[in-house]
Amino acid sequence: MKNIQIQRPIIIIGSGRSGSTIFFEAISHHKKLGWMTNYDGKFPASRLVALHHYCRRSSVVDRTFVTNKPQNKKNRNLLDKVLIRPEEAYAKWALLLDENFAHDYLHNVVASDAGKKRVGHFFSTILHKQNKERLLIKTTGPTRMDHLSSLFPDACFIHVKRDACAVINSIVKTDFWQDSMDSPRWSNGLADSWPEEWERYNLHPMALVAMQYKAIMDICQSEQSRLGEGRYLEITYQEFIADPMSTMNRVLDYVGLSASDEVNRYINAPGRYQNMDNKYESELSSNEISMIRQIVGHAS
Repeated sequence: MKNIQIQRPIIIIGSGRSGSTIFFEAISHHKKLGWMTNYDGKFPASRLVALHHYCRRSSVVDRTFVTNKPQNKKNRNLLDKVLIRPEEAYAKWALLLDENFAHDYLHNVVASDAGKKRVGHFFSTILHKQNKERLLIKTTGPTRMDHLSSLFPDACFIHVKRDACAVINSIVKTDFWQDSMDSPRWSNGLADSWPEEWERYNLHPMALVAMQYKAIMDICQSEQSRLGEGRYLEITYQEFIADPMSTMNRVLDYVGLSASDEVNRYINAPGRYQNMDNKYESELSSNEISMIRQIVGHAS
């Protein structure tokens, strides 16, 4: 198969627990967009499993076999776990790239030529199998825009941001973060003096999360300065929850896509979104809120 040229891929980025997933899932319903799935993450080395991408060629099959996980995981059923859905699929990234993509800030790191070739072939294959025109990717944690730009020089980044206290309060309650409570989750982002800074906050777990959040935002600002015009747009969780249609249409216009009936139907489903932004006010102490604000500073 001849590689399809990947033009202006759309990359959703966010700190984690920022609302990037609910936005990613909504925009993924656009009929022109192709993306990695949960099966790429579960079976990254299987060529046979990769055939599932053909399911998205038919709009009828796509609507039947493609799903999105509910905002509240408690509402998920067994079928939700089996059906195809868009995903970050870090296990696949690990096969495609030489670098430790999921566990490094990759600030000022350019992908190897071999990595570029593997990534280009894989994602052009996705677009071919799914019969889609544009590529949609999501990554969370470090923004990795330097690295991703070396893979996709004309990529357009959509950064979903959220109040730092809401993000950090949500992160520390997740299962995936439990192995990152006493050391940084990602390498090569924090200053060498991070243990001393953490010590000043009595090794409070939220302080370490806040330090990493600030590093993500500071590096993002540095990376953004190297992007050309029209390649970076910020939206917030608050504005998307308040007016998802208006926010979505602004993003679609920015990336050069028309409005989508499929996206509109998904967004307008009754009870689709719940505003979780103020939970931290009752769940965090005033001292914890003050500590987080002090650490993240301008990035809050």
